[in-house]
Amino acid sequence: MADGPEGVSTALQLEFIRADINVFDLYRRVGRLEEARILGEQTFAQTLSFEDAEVTHRAGNFLTLVHSAEAYQLIGEGKLTEALAVYRVIGSTFGQMGIEQADGKSAVMLYLNQAANYLNIADLARDMDASADISSELKEADASIEGAQYHMPVLDHQDRLVWMANLYANLAQIDMHQQDYVAAVFNFMTASIISSQTDYSIQTAILDLSLAEAMVHNSPEHRDEVVRLMGNVDAYLEEHDFGVYQHKAEKMLTTIRQNLEE
Repeated sequence: MADGPEGVSTALQLEFIRADINVFDLYRRVGRLEEARILGEQTFAQTLSFEDAEVTHRAGNFLTLVHSAEAYQLIGEGKLTEALAVYRVIGSTFGQMGIEQADGKSAVMLYLNQAANYLNIADLARDMDASADISSELKEADASIEGAQYHMPVLDHQDRLVWMANLYANLAQIDMHQQDYVAAVFNFMTASIISSQTDYSIQTAILDLSLAEAMVHNSPEHRDEVVRLMGNVDAYLEEHDFGVYQHKAEKMLTTIRQNLEE
């Protein structure tokens, strides 16, 4: 803590900001999204006045989660144009965060979340217009993945499993958009193998579903493996759903089932 009244004031303000971050994240968790967004945007703006990267990154990351929840809600309501606008707001938030100042697990998380947002923009743009130019988003996503890779070696074993699965899944999504289905199968399979070392979760189910979709695009020779993967997914769906990923999952399920019926 800095000495003198000004230093004390700054320290206290940062503590108030940390408290507000916890409050607006709690609002998000209980579904009070409008309140979370209003307080989150105010809090994040305040952090930009201080030279404290950790607080800025924490506020910014939680604000992107609020906006993401709003985007998922809009997608569920069929309001794709509005959802796309929200994803672009998230991109602006990442741009203000200065994530190049992050390190370790925080850097990996921020870079991969940024990559996921670029891919969300690409996915939604293509949903709205199959010929949409998403080359810029794919290039930026790849650069964010590279940023995450640089910091990956310092993670402990468990964290590395989680985030490496995430990283390979992001690479595979880029491959899918570029119609490089061989690479997509490899990267989704790598992500699935890594993820299988942890408990079967929504992440694992989405990865199995994504791998199955890549396989049906790649070759009919994968049919037996696709059936096996869909068995895993169906077992998961007996007790769970895809939650905020429902829109994306339904598209993949439709593609896979249509191919299996042919």
